Amino acid sequence: MTDLVTFNPQEIEHAAHAISAVTHAVPGLYQALYETISLFWTDPIKRKRREKNLKAEFEMAEEMIKGKKRLDDISATLAKEVLEPAMEEDREELQKIWAALIARILVGKDKIISRKIIDIIKECDSHTAIFVSALPEVLEDAGKNMIVGEMSEVIINQHQEIVDIDDVYIALQWLIDKGCITKIAGIQDGYEITPLGRKLIQAVTFPEDKKEGE
Repeated sequence: MTDLVTFNPQEIEHAAHAISAVTHAVPGLYQALYETISLFWTDPIKRKRREKNLKAEFEMAEEMIKGKKRLDDISATLAKEVLEPAMEEDREELQKIWAALIARILVGKDKIISRKIIDIIKECDSHTAIFVSALPEVLEDAGKNMIVGEMSEVIINQHQEIVDIDDVYIALQWLIDKGCITKIAGIQDGYEITPLGRKLIQAVTFPEDKKEGE
């Protein structure tokens, strides 16, 4: 791809379009990509890495929204808030989360994507991302109240090679510090999702066909 350091508008346009085939069909998304590229892609080495990251995330998002009705236009402001941190992420676990946010934007399920949610995701590491992504299944099995043993069984079984019980406890404490989970008094190793935590889980889990209360 053409070196973006020249800041030729046609070259930037080509780069934006190359990342995702839907950019020209969605004016707000194209504008967000164009502005993100022109503002941040001044280093050719970083540009290649960021381009690779965004391509991977858009491919994941495209797979998520396959067969779903897309918006004709989106908020370029919100898209930029998501794309700027997303382009820096090369860890697959976190790329999946950013892809889910991109997918939500493309189909109009983005009202729950707040600055608070974006800031929390930006601070996630790979283990925390795995934990957050697994929480919907954990809650489905455990209900409102979660026990560490139940959580560990679900999460470790899915990611045996990279997650152990210590990682689960570290992720739990991190989410407590962020206000997403609270300990349940009187229940050993019992935890409950807070309203912010539910919003986080909802934001990073691309919705199925069932309607959401957004």
